[in-house]
Amino acid sequence: MQKLEIKKYKSRDFDYCMEIFELNCPKYFAESEREDCKKYLSSNQDHYLVGLFDKKKDTITISTSQYAKSFFEKHGAVMISLEKKRMG
Repeated sequence: MQKLEIKKYKSRDFDYCMEIFELNCPKYFAESEREDCKKYLSSNQDHYLVGLFDKKKDTITISTSQYAKSFFEKHGAVMISLEKKRMG
């Protein structure tokens, strides 16, 4: 049985995440979003998770808002949990 490991993003995961980004260009991400992705990973390390499926790169875990949820579902993502947060 394959095991999914979810861990907090660390700077050492940067190359792995950028490789996933590149593998999904231009079908799911515009190449012009590359720099935005790099900036996001550098400035949001405390709020980003990385999913490893038996240390293979064929499954990822996405943490998103309700506004982007349907985009990811349209491309095959499946919601496994919902966490409601109060603002302010």
